[in-house]
Amino acid sequence: MLQKLITLQVAILLIFAFLGVPTAAAATDMSCDPATDYPQFSSLFHVPEASYDIYVRLSNHEKKSVNFDLFSGNDSSDCRQLGRVKASSTSWQKIGSDLKFLDEDATFLYAKVPNENQLGTLPPQIVFINSDLGCSPEKCRTDYNDQQYTIVPQTVSYLYDNLKVSLIEQFSGVDVENVNYFVDGKLLYKSDNTSLDKWRLLPGQHTVVSRVKFTNGQALILNQSLKIDINPIQIIAPYYLKLLPILKPVGLFVALLLGYYAVLLLLRSISRKRRWKQAHFNNPESPIIPIDLKTKYKLAENRLELEQAKKYLVPAVMVALVGVGVVYVLTTWVIAVFRVDGVSMETTLHNNSHHLIFKLPDTYARITRSQYIPSRYDVVIFEKTDTSNIQGIDLSETTHVVKRVIGLPGERVVIDGGYILVYPKDSTNPIEADLQQPWSTVLSPSYGTKIDITLKDDELFVAGDNRVDSIDSRIYGPIKIDELRGKALFRQPSDRAVYQPEL
Repeated sequence: MLQKLITLQVAILLIFAFLGVPTAAAATDMSCDPATDYPQFSSLFHVPEASYDIYVRLSNHEKKSVNFDLFSGNDSSDCRQLGRVKASSTSWQKIGSDLKFLDEDATFLYAKVPNENQLGTLPPQIVFINSDLGCSPEKCRTDYNDQQYTIVPQTVSYLYDNLKVSLIEQFSGVDVENVNYFVDGKLLYKSDNTSLDKWRLLPGQHTVVSRVKFTNGQALILNQSLKIDINPIQIIAPYYLKLLPILKPVGLFVALLLGYYAVLLLLRSISRKRRWKQAHFNNPESPIIPIDLKTKYKLAENRLELEQAKKYLVPAVMVALVGVGVVYVLTTWVIAVFRVDGVSMETTLHNNSHHLIFKLPDTYARITRSQYIPSRYDVVIFEKTDTSNIQGIDLSETTHVVKRVIGLPGERVVIDGGYILVYPKDSTNPIEADLQQPWSTVLSPSYGTKIDITLKDDELFVAGDNRVDSIDSRIYGPIKIDELRGKALFRQPSDRAVYQPEL
């Protein structure tokens, strides 16, 4: 019997070896030393000491499943294979179970796919889940405010890493930092109140996502469907609340004018009574009350001034309202001012410099329900949020980013050896984007990664002029056209030397 068991075990091991399934011994023999076997994806990360279940998912641009190997360690001497799985972009796949990690200095996470299965520009996503939770990334929930909230993964990798690593731990948040409310996929408003203000919703059926961020860095989300009944107040209230930030200064200005008018009336009334007493009681012993004609005429002049004040008050209020309205329309839909934060667009745009955003083309496209497609090499401003969340909706805080358009819808973008090549639609002749402009000597570092992606009809590939110090489409992938907010207007520098970062 023992001989049969040994024979059976040997047969199983031979089958595993033939099929390429890694065994425990094979895992320790596989190298992840960057000097000898450079991985396609890597990340520096740190997690608290615990046992974790590890899940992986490819970016939304990947259309096929690939074999995915995951390792951890700082060099080949302490490298261990965490697992192998058939990864895809449609669902999370568990690549490791109950794996122990010590509370030590940051370590590296490496990922490999077969060379024939080159992935696109968006990095794969790795989620570490505390094994005590026993849940998958989209089903890690906790009770909060008598409702079931989903725990949002916390990013533990660096933004520059081409492997995004997140962590889900037991919820321990107490103090709320802020709450973002998303309605039908769009950010509606922000607050520090965890109760939804339903007066901000128009009548109809809505999908509402509430993202609650806590001071300890953890976040929860609640996804719910709400139906708002039709009534006149509910139709007007959302527009009123949306315009409230504009109405407040207008109301303050009108209140100041009315206050000035009230003070003017009070002073005129006091002055008239005082003069009337002076005119009628300057000689109390006299049976005849004298009338001072000058005072009489003076009162008439005061009434005239008051009438003139009334005459100009209404036009002044109207001018103020129209002026504020014009400023609101211009800054919302035509032109606005933005400040550059960072050196990613050096030397075209400098850090902390102020420039104008031309919004009119984007506004016209929204009104006509068409697409605003900028020209190649235009410098554009767009809204950027984290598109790698669990729920499939942008839930991080929205920021405005300025970059240069490199690839247009339908074009193929290839980055190989640090060079950006753009293949126009229906063309096999590439445009070397970096060799067409004065920033040609600044090339993106390859880090062993090749990007080859075809843009969809609603996507743009953007990059910073300072290629060595820019987080752009090479890191977070293409941007959506509906994320555009306008084109940057600036004076072209006469000397566009390549930016040299300080060492």
